[in-house]
Amino acid sequence: MSAILHKQMSAPRDADIKNDMKSLKRKLDRHLVLVVNQQLGDKKHYLLPQGTLQDGETLRQAAERVLKQCCGSDLSAQIYGNAPCGFYKYKYPKSTSEITGLTGAKVFIYFARYLNGQITDRKVDFKWLDRIELKTHLPVPYNSSVTQLLIDE
Repeated sequence: MSAILHKQMSAPRDADIKNDMKSLKRKLDRHLVLVVNQQLGDKKHYLLPQGTLQDGETLRQAAERVLKQCCGSDLSAQIYGNAPCGFYKYKYPKSTSEITGLTGAKVFIYFARYLNGQITDRKVDFKWLDRIELKTHLPVPYNSSVTQLLIDE
């Protein structure tokens, strides 16, 4: 539900040489976007942190909760605005639709900026990716929607 961006300026570092996609100390001249490997149906995909809206929750509250659930409390980010900056909708696989009775979902995307900290839970499979790397890691239709919302470098 949230897109987290991070940008610094500097020369290549060890993380660049190793291409450590879990490090924020790489590609310091570019915006990096946090993606988390999440289960959708019977497959796993790298996506922006996302989850379901709970009863009584605003979309903004859900974005804050999902970010904390996906990334833990050691990572801090500022979500901007009470309204999403965009959305992505998709249809569930037939097997999921038959079980849930739902045809699909709409994912509301909030703009968030990294403040400090890191993901410390070793079970969380995440990457910090630039715009070019997103193309090779995100599902194609999802990437098209997400990249439209990104700040150009």
